[in-house]
Amino acid sequence: MTSLPISSKVAYHARSSASSLVEQTRALTRNTAQDTLHYVVEHAVTLHTFAWYAKDRPADGWRIFKSAIRRHVLTLGSLLILLWLFTLYWGEVRVFNTSIEQCDWRYWESWPEGAAPHHLGLVADPQLVDPHTYIGRPWPLNSLTFAHTDAYIRRAYSRMQNDLDLDSVVLLGDLFDGGREWSTLQSQSPDQRWRGYGNSFWQKEFDRFSRIFFTDWRERPGSQDLDSESVEEVQDHVRIFASLPGNHDLGFSTGIQKPVRDRFVAYFGDSNRVDIIGNHTFVSVDTVSLSAKDAQSEQNSEEIWKPADDFLENAKDIIARTHGKYMALTGNKKLPSTKRHHVVEDVNGPLVSPPVTFGDPMTHPEFPLILLTHVPLFRNPGTPCGPLRERHSPTKPPPGQTEPVDPDPPNSINSLGAGVQYQNSVSRPISLSIIERLGGAVEYVFSGDDHDYCDVVHRAYPSPGSGIREITVKSISWAMGVRKPGFLLVSLWNEVDAQGRRVASPQNEDHSTMQTHLCLLPDQLAILIRYGILLGLSLIALLIRSIITVFAPGRLPISASNNPPTPLLPTQSTFPSFPASSKEKDEPPSYNLAAGTLNPSSSSSSSDESVNGARLSARNTGVARTRSPSPGSSYGYGFGTTAKQTQGPGLVAHARNVNDWEKDGGEDTSTRGKRKAARPGRRKGKVERVVLHFGWSVGRVGVVVVGVWVWLLGR
Repeated sequence: MTSLPISSKVAYHARSSASSLVEQTRALTRNTAQDTLHYVVEHAVTLHTFAWYAKDRPADGWRIFKSAIRRHVLTLGSLLILLWLFTLYWGEVRVFNTSIEQCDWRYWESWPEGAAPHHLGLVADPQLVDPHTYIGRPWPLNSLTFAHTDAYIRRAYSRMQNDLDLDSVVLLGDLFDGGREWSTLQSQSPDQRWRGYGNSFWQKEFDRFSRIFFTDWRERPGSQDLDSESVEEVQDHVRIFASLPGNHDLGFSTGIQKPVRDRFVAYFGDSNRVDIIGNHTFVSVDTVSLSAKDAQSEQNSEEIWKPADDFLENAKDIIARTHGKYMALTGNKKLPSTKRHHVVEDVNGPLVSPPVTFGDPMTHPEFPLILLTHVPLFRNPGTPCGPLRERHSPTKPPPGQTEPVDPDPPNSINSLGAGVQYQNSVSRPISLSIIERLGGAVEYVFSGDDHDYCDVVHRAYPSPGSGIREITVKSISWAMGVRKPGFLLVSLWNEVDAQGRRVASPQNEDHSTMQTHLCLLPDQLAILIRYGILLGLSLIALLIRSIITVFAPGRLPISASNNPPTPLLPTQSTFPSFPASSKEKDEPPSYNLAAGTLNPSSSSSSSDESVNGARLSARNTGVARTRSPSPGSSYGYGFGTTAKQTQGPGLVAHARNVNDWEKDGGEDTSTRGKRKAARPGRRKGKVERVVLHFGWSVGRVGVVVVGVWVWLLGR
């Protein structure tokens, strides 16, 4: 006979090994399911027995209950489950509640009595994890990362919305991680690796983003009243602004594809816009597109940078019209509160509200001007970011120096850093052009992109005061290189009169119109490390218990007796049928704790056998048992037997005591005969019994722990 080639033999053995592994996996799954079912039924019948005794024999019922508690509750597995439940509650619920509680407005706001500030939340760089984030990370680790980071962001944002009762939320870009790479109907990713991810994939990512950030917003009171005609009926807290793009959403400079930007604008709104929030003027500028103007050939990239450039060219007029409409829609009322109005106008019909001239907005500092940009403005290299930066605290000044170290490169944003599709700061010419074309009226700047906190004051740009304060907001995601993510809370209070001018009062003059607070979120990596430590300790404890159970069962309290303990469950498929006479109803079966038997009334034993059929009985352990008139120290118990006994099939017949399972080395005796018939003479070794017992113990604890963890992640 012709022999097979070497390659064919290898392939044959590989297929055989794979088939054997599949069969072993199926057998293990089947046996585990059977043992789990037996375990559940065992405890169900135990509860039934206890309920019967608690009603008719309270004293015996209490002894049974205490014995069951010792054997099934005060066990290593149960204690580990309780420890895990406590740890999961702490890591998934308590730490978030504590973090948000520490950010409550009353702990840091300092407005005069009677002030009604507008509460704004700034969220930066959620950057939803996708295939672009961790390239090559295998399944299921990649899927688990997606789910866990989404759960973290959703939990943080939900508590931010509901517990802090925000009036408005502004997102500062980088909503997605690989959004710029997903192809549109008119374009493809320049990177060959991502061309398989089309427009449908981007739409799924948008739905995923909406489930995290828009669901709570839609469910909040007032979010359905946007067409109301009364200013007082619509609250500002239904407003959310997510139209500012980041370099991960579009790309950067000449790396931006116009169809990709058009898709983002179609779903999120204009990237260059003016909004009035809490009597403050917020100007959003698409600096990732505007940076294309720095390219060597502006002509080739004009379609990228020109929309933002045109917006800045007309910024003063746009701000003036926005102020005028805002005052007209609010009825020229005094505006101490956070009310607003929303009107939908038909572009083909007459204007509902005719244009209103509000004058030059730059002559009205009562509406402070705030710039929103994804990429921070340019600053001199080494400009320190302050003590709240996580990556590196401020350098300690030398002896005798009271001022902070400046420059301090470790504590700064590397403003000159750049690479493929990113740049750490807007170039100096573009930054200066933005400030100048806004009339030098910018007082504050909020930015993202860096993922860490940075607080600087720009004195190189024209400003209405002593400088422009810029705060770079931390990322809200724990997967963005910071141990403690966060978001920025902004309290706005600018009380103005009917003409939009700030109300003159001693209280107003002594306070700025804005207060900010960095709210830090839990250190998720530290939480996962604690989970890992507890997992390791749990596995070691269960392994030691399995080794002792197999190699030295007498050393465990549960196996202290020389004789195998009476099983917890009866082994018949029928429940006990007790006498129906009135006399015997008043005399419930006696229970002998020492012998572990349940004795129906002996006066009608033989007649009961013929009428009621089979009795429930304890498993035959091969050891004769004697009855004792008084309770003993044995913890085993079961139902007594009559002179006759029938064996019948049924679910309860397979229910087993966990101690018998341990005694059998983790083997299901209901199917052991069949297995031995298939492989005669085979007997499980102690190592195999340890492995089986260890797997069963881990499964019992793991099913509960993983189930609770998944439930908490979905909350």
